[in-house]
Amino acid sequence: SSGSVTGLAAGHYSVSVSDPFRGCNVTRNFDIAAPPPAITLQNSIVSAPACSGESNGVVEAAATGGAGGYSYQWHSITDSSHILSYGRQLSGVSAGDFVVEVTDANGCSASFQFNVTDPAPLQLVVTSTTATCGTADGGVAVTVNGGTPGYQFDWGNGPSSGPTMTNIPAGTYSVTV
Repeated sequence: SSGSVTGLAAGHYSVSVSDPFRGCNVTRNFDIAAPPPAITLQNSIVSAPACSGESNGVVEAAATGGAGGYSYQWHSITDSSHILSYGRQLSGVSAGDFVVEVTDANGCSASFQFNVTDPAPLQLVVTSTTATCGTADGGVAVTVNGGTPGYQFDWGNGPSSGPTMTNIPAGTYSVTV
């Protein structure tokens, strides 16, 4: 005859089989190992695109738990059949929702979702001080909103690399931020 037991927790067990008609007993010891902890993300980094509408964002994930030996598959949340990348990092992304599926050495897997957002579009507010006729006492200042801070200013035809130009004559000036 045969028998089975299910639902045993991790631990050390013994099973004994007796044949009372022949007077035989056999005992076997065995262990049921605890499953590894669930796969989780130890660390993740989401870097938005540098400017609104660009495709230079980065998402990075580092798994922990499970049995180790992780493999990674990235796809957009709207198209799981199209793999975008293998590995811990997905780069060159624009704003959107992305999923990484992490699989360990035992074939167990877990999925994690990331949202990449665009920074707000750049907006410039320009204020100026009119130069007195024939003198270089005018000025212009630019206040930047949106985008990703760490702005660089190129006045092209001016003596400044910052957000303001002072002591300038009347004229037309342009700035690239």
